[in-house]
Amino acid sequence: MEAGKPESGYIGDEKGNVFKINTLNKKQVQKMLEKYKKQGRVSISKLSQLYNRLYDIESRDMPKYAEMQRLDIKKKISKELHMVVDNNMQQHFKNLNIIKEQYDVVHRNQLVINMAILQLENGADNSVVLKLLKQCQLEDWNISVVDA
Repeated sequence: MEAGKPESGYIGDEKGNVFKINTLNKKQVQKMLEKYKKQGRVSISKLSQLYNRLYDIESRDMPKYAEMQRLDIKKKISKELHMVVDNNMQQHFKNLNIIKEQYDVVHRNQLVINMAILQLENGADNSVVLKLLKQCQLEDWNISVVDA
């Protein structure tokens, strides 16, 4: 079942009555604001619970990926609802992006190291393993080989 698109400029109450927004008095406006704020909080809570459930299901196959996705729930909901976020939330989202980037680097390095170990166990040439491990080398450390 698909939800209908609300008609711009009109609003309905809990009894099913429809009113033109620009004809509402102050008391009616306050009542509608309370109703829709409550519905909004309930909807956001349900969205959050559904995303958490989705990531619980995904965590069976990809636990670390699901945990990283779980960090992004507030950002996802804000985006989907076209919510305007304040500076604190924007900073929170930027910090999340940094954490996710760091996680991606660490995860990639773990994969490369596991591949290098597998190559060593299977008797691969040292040059192959060295090339694999150099992929994990941090560029900003500027490490070079010193002849002894």
